[in-house]
Amino acid sequence: MLLEETELVRIEVRICSFDVEDAMLWLRSQHEFPKVFFLNPERSHIAAGVGSAHLVSGEGDLQRHLLPEGTPACFRYYGGSRFDAGARVGKEWQEFGGHYFVLPQIEIFYSNCANAQDATKSLGEAISAVKQMNVVLSEERDLPKPSSMKDGSSYEHWKSSIESALEELKKGAELRKVVLSRNFFVEFSTEVEPMDLLLKLKYHQGYLFCLQPTPGSAFLGCSPEPLFKISHDIIETMAISGTRPRGQSAEQDEELAKELLASEKDKYENGVTTKYIQEQLANVAEDVETSEIYVMKLRHVQHICRKIRAKPSSKAATPIELLLTLNPTPAVCGESRPVATRFIRSVEGFDRGFFGGPVGFVSSSVCEFLVAIRSVLCKPKMLHVYAGAGIVPGSDPKSEWEETAFKMRNILQL
Repeated sequence: MLLEETELVRIEVRICSFDVEDAMLWLRSQHEFPKVFFLNPERSHIAAGVGSAHLVSGEGDLQRHLLPEGTPACFRYYGGSRFDAGARVGKEWQEFGGHYFVLPQIEIFYSNCANAQDATKSLGEAISAVKQMNVVLSEERDLPKPSSMKDGSSYEHWKSSIESALEELKKGAELRKVVLSRNFFVEFSTEVEPMDLLLKLKYHQGYLFCLQPTPGSAFLGCSPEPLFKISHDIIETMAISGTRPRGQSAEQDEELAKELLASEKDKYENGVTTKYIQEQLANVAEDVETSEIYVMKLRHVQHICRKIRAKPSSKAATPIELLLTLNPTPAVCGESRPVATRFIRSVEGFDRGFFGGPVGFVSSSVCEFLVAIRSVLCKPKMLHVYAGAGIVPGSDPKSEWEETAFKMRNILQL
């Protein structure tokens, strides 16, 4: 459905103050679908939405359907896209399609000290939806105990894939880095409520997100990695590559950080991502600035990072064009991107779906997208947990296997 084919109005009502947990509990209590949740690391943007005033999903022209000319700036679409639009869609990802963006019917929203309960729909439907809304907030609940946990593929398959990648990298031609991932299954005897899982992540550092098209399928996580943000005529992003676990003491933690900063392999990996982002921004922006390298410390791991910002030029891309240009970055795919993508398809053996793809929100005036890592696809009695590792010359299969295990901890230790 095109936005021009229906008349939408937006009703905003100021409500009393709420926090992140309130928004999650409110969202869990709602019976309408789809459901969306978004929280940025600064906690300057909190959004929880239910219902669909306008849904853009499938395989069509995202630029044409999502933000056609004349879309009001107050219309915020929440959603995401696949890591690899050209790969076959696995049955577990069928509800999401190639991309999935929704303009919520009801949106609890906070931004920079202003909050409102927003309805974006026809006037009659807005009144009806508000009347049906459940405002009772239930208590946070414990997650059920897993009945089984298993790797999606064997270590032998992982080792073979990395050895194949290293052989290609030795040729020194088109493939300079490739990011390989693996999946992990957690089964339950009772159904898992996605919002209960998200609530357990509320104190973790990073972007919190959830896309739930139907009662039986939700994609959620806590990602440290921004794809890009456009606000006040500034583009902001970050290059994140290179990983070490957190130490068991302050001294060990600092030693691991120093080891990370001294690693030529990890600095090379981060440099590939940094250069790619700089080159892409140079086509649509000016005054591209890159920070010095530093270490970002998360709950279970730490990463090498560089902040990058630029000012859109007169030839600036639209937010959707920039989204399609940057996704996927070398941090989750590799370099060169077409060659790395083909290699990933040939060896991984499962559909990444939205894992590693962009998730966030966009309007005609502002947008913010994360890279959907540290994430999980939640089915009624099954969690599909994902993690990846960048493979460059010098990578070791066992070390990369352990790195992905560390990255899965934010989900597996809830």
